[in-house]
Amino acid sequence: MEETIEKMWQMYDVDEDGYLNHDQARDLVISTLKDMKIPTDLLSDEAFDAIFEEFDQNGEGIVSKDAIVAFFSTFMDFCHSE
Repeated sequence: MEETIEKMWQMYDVDEDGYLNHDQARDLVISTLKDMKIPTDLLSDEAFDAIFEEFDQNGEGIVSKDAIVAFFSTFMDFCHSE
């Protein structure tokens, strides 16, 4: 999974500042889910927004790669609990 995230990160962190804004992060997550053959309908807009807020710890509207990896770990745990 981390290899897939790394590949996608390089595509979406176009300014190479090490962070993604909300829209970039959502696009990365959706693309990664599709790449992993996970139905994207499992992640509603509201759920993504809530999780993004949780991982945007300083409220600046951006997340790091580590936060995205943590997001996927949380999301995969959620998927396996359903």
